[in-house]
Amino acid sequence: MKEDVQKTERDKIDPAWEQATKLFATPKAMRPRLSWLSGVSVDTGADRIQRLLRQSRKRVLYDLLNGLEGAALRCFLQRTEINLERAAAALRLNLVVNISVPVGALVLLNQLFPAVVANFVDDYGMGAFINFVICLLILVLLSIWYSYCAVTQARDLAHLTRLYVSRHFSTTGAHADYDDEPLNPVELA
Repeated sequence: MKEDVQKTERDKIDPAWEQATKLFATPKAMRPRLSWLSGVSVDTGADRIQRLLRQSRKRVLYDLLNGLEGAALRCFLQRTEINLERAAAALRLNLVVNISVPVGALVLLNQLFPAVVANFVDDYGMGAFINFVICLLILVLLSIWYSYCAVTQARDLAHLTRLYVSRHFSTTGAHADYDDEPLNPVELA
């Protein structure tokens, strides 16, 4: 009986999670915005929560979350938090690799073959070297930007879910841990 309940809860969580991750997909955060011209983020200001709550995708997410109750809702919240932690870890790794590897490779190349860069510039000209460096820099920046956008999407999903869960449990009069048994996310994931 308990396994049937857990399977039913999992059957609710997985489709909701899939729809939520499509709603908060990373490429959606990479679209150009007018705020880029000013250099100021649209998320700056004193009341960032209201700006977050005014997002159109909040309504879609809250409609998805309305179909979840109790342990399923808490499991969904745990998924958002784990997802955010993993996205942040990926960004940190991306930063370390994309900054350390090119610099380390250049230093190593210069130590092992001291004349390689000078020979490249002599053979192909300084313009070719600058074009190569610019292309490499663009690729590195796009990779870092993609990882950063993934973190912002994961953070928005986690924050909106936390706000929903806190509102849901305060209006139902139940505490977030109201079940007799503690939630085991392995059973529901």
